[in-house]
Amino acid sequence: MTLTLKQHAYQIIRQRLLNGEFHPDDRLSDDALSKELGISRSPVREAISQLSTEGLVVHKPRSGVYVRQPSLEEMQELYEIREALESKAAGMAAERMREHDVKELGKLCAKMRTLAARCRQSKGHKATKSLTDQFLANDLDFHLLLLRGAGNKRMLQLVQEFKLMTRIFGHVPVQHDLGIMARSYRHHMTVYKAIERRDKQAASYWMAQHIRVAQQYVLEGLRQQTGNSDN
Repeated sequence: MTLTLKQHAYQIIRQRLLNGEFHPDDRLSDDALSKELGISRSPVREAISQLSTEGLVVHKPRSGVYVRQPSLEEMQELYEIREALESKAAGMAAERMREHDVKELGKLCAKMRTLAARCRQSKGHKATKSLTDQFLANDLDFHLLLLRGAGNKRMLQLVQEFKLMTRIFGHVPVQHDLGIMARSYRHHMTVYKAIERRDKQAASYWMAQHIRVAQQYVLEGLRQQTGNSDN
């Protein structure tokens, strides 16, 4: 199906938000974006309007459009919703996921291990931006494959929306290191093994633990950014 110019602009801007190219409080210029995309300003404005409806950007009078900056409380709520939905989805996937897709989860875990090993070889065990981007993309693929394996389309749609918001709003400019990558790999591997042996309770439990750790990391980073040390 051929995309309209508005759909094309929407998908590109949304993906750039997801990739961390735009951060909270960054201004989105429809003029600059239209030039970058090689299309008129009208479909870009329509795309930005859709993003505004979704709560990802906000219009500031006489100033422009900016990536929305949520409060710490809002970020915590988003992670709490993700924990509830994704832990449920992991349990469902343990019961319903096809063997072929379970094997794909294993392959994604193997890729995470390889990326973590590359980080071990880098100076100070610090990941480059390219390595971090690959790791995060692999993480996203794992979660989306698991959600599809749960067999609930509405849940998939909801979690995709909340995961997008936590990725965009929870962008923390802290370099990934071996510790972060190794811990994330272990969490994903534990969830995968639980699904492989069709252990619904274990899959649900470890997915919840994984999201709680991610929440702590992101919220602490955001507190450091804003100078807010409140718990």
